[in-house]
Amino acid sequence: MRLSALLALVAACTPAGPADRTAVVLGALASDNERWVARAPELVAGKYRRMQADVYAWMRGTASLYWLDLTAPGATPTAFGDGPSSRVLLIGDPHPENLGSFRGADGTMFVDWNDFDAAGHGPYWGDVRRWAVACVLAAGDTGEDPAMAREIAATAVAGYVAAITASELPGALGRGAAPTFDALLDDAEEDGDDRVRLDEYAPFDPARGERALVPARAGAAGARRRLRGHPDRARRGSGPARPADRGRGGATSACPRATPACSTPPAGWAPAWPATRRTASTPCSPAPAPATTTTGCSSSRRAATACASPACRGWRRRRGRRSAARAVAARSARPRAAPTVMPCSASPSSAWCPTGSDRTGYQRNLDAGELAELAADDFAGFRRVIELGGAALAGAHGRAPTADGRRGHDVIAPRLRGHESAFIDETVAFAVAYAQRVRADFAAVADLDLLAETTR
Repeated sequence: MRLSALLALVAACTPAGPADRTAVVLGALASDNERWVARAPELVAGKYRRMQADVYAWMRGTASLYWLDLTAPGATPTAFGDGPSSRVLLIGDPHPENLGSFRGADGTMFVDWNDFDAAGHGPYWGDVRRWAVACVLAAGDTGEDPAMAREIAATAVAGYVAAITASELPGALGRGAAPTFDALLDDAEEDGDDRVRLDEYAPFDPARGERALVPARAGAAGARRRLRGHPDRARRGSGPARPADRGRGGATSACPRATPACSTPPAGWAPAWPATRRTASTPCSPAPAPATTTTGCSSSRRAATACASPACRGWRRRRGRRSAARAVAARSARPRAAPTVMPCSASPSSAWCPTGSDRTGYQRNLDAGELAELAADDFAGFRRVIELGGAALAGAHGRAPTADGRRGHDVIAPRLRGHESAFIDETVAFAVAYAQRVRADFAAVADLDLLAETTR
């Protein structure tokens, strides 16, 4: 057994005083990032610094610690689980910033879950608790008030309970669901259409490693003028560019140079899920033939999770959204077929069940900073967003098959019908308490050199 894994195991079995809790946290981080530290320690150090920026970022980067806590001896049990409902196909890390936009083949824009790095089979209530905790922390200062925290958690869980116990599961979130989602979809559609025009007038040339305008195309001169100040940063391959107005920077020229196919990822990035996982099949069939990579510079990213998760029974990969993610994948994985199905709460005909350019070209996620402002300025609007997010989580659980081959809705709904209020109360109590634990963990390590602490 490797030293970091041994430290994590010893820490998890130690009574949790303040110093012991810090050991648990550091042990989980060491185990979670050991593989990446060996390959690129500077990237892991950058990831740790980003996690130390605020408590929500810390929560995002410690999903494996959450699952370790949930399954540790003495952890808070549930009165609403059984064998079949503990083998539901989970999102694995449901939080508001993992809800984002998609464009269907018919042009319809909708919002649903779009990050499945941690997807796998496990107890449904673990996902629901994670969602409730994330909503409390996403509220920022508003969520620090105990009464408000309870109301936030109750709203997040009530949305899930109402949807999973209904006779028909909800579909994906379209326009009209909430003003916040409408604004997200409008921005995503505008950005996506701009990327399509950019690809039309300035297609990517793999041989040159850059975009080039097509002078013979009618209207190219006008397009050149329009694209001269375009904020998109070109990406490797034929995929669309990513807008720079999300705080990540980018080129501003008409034909920005693309990142080389196997370039070194930028400082400050490292993947959060190092262990190896299996593909989890879902009822989004019939699945198209899988896309197969043909070079060492794969266009897909290896997705994985820490083995503290109950879902760490295998692996699956999804198309990377960031050039850094693809670059790391290219350096760590052999060419292989990319999976084309994933847990989804939309209908089987939705565009994001199979992989495709529309999934990323029109994708834009909720932003935790904006949600914190919404919670402070329009609490009713914030509650609506997290209530609908809970319903989306129910749709994902309910439509996907369990490890036993049964429909998730058929094993979860009977556990909750007639006990809705009790389940909400149980989950709210956990979420409020665990949110406080996350804050305490964050405060305890906020000033530490986490790379040094987890590798010594």
